[in-house]
Amino acid sequence: MGINMNWDMLIFYYLAFAMIVSSVGAIFSRNPVHTVLLVLVMIIHQAFLLLTLGSEFLTAVQIIVYAGAVLVLFLFVVYLINLRKESRRSMFIKRICLCAIAFLI
Repeated sequence: MGINMNWDMLIFYYLAFAMIVSSVGAIFSRNPVHTVLLVLVMIIHQAFLLLTLGSEFLTAVQIIVYAGAVLVLFLFVVYLINLRKESRRSMFIKRICLCAIAFLI
């Protein structure tokens, strides 16, 4: 890596870093709407990564199907479900414990 780093590598590192940060943010976000928006950011960065690899069709499918349809459905379900604050906190703690166990395995 040094002076000879070209634009392709720089764009790849930016997209990979943005995908990792938005994914971790979606995991640890307490607000379901913020979680859906962070997943949307991750999917858009993933689509641009596919575009840099020369896969225009998969980029279009990624944005139309996942960002356009699936995340709208997730957002609709989030607004449809009315969870109380205390039940969300207990679910969050259970999810963190399950994630930690899955990470250790």
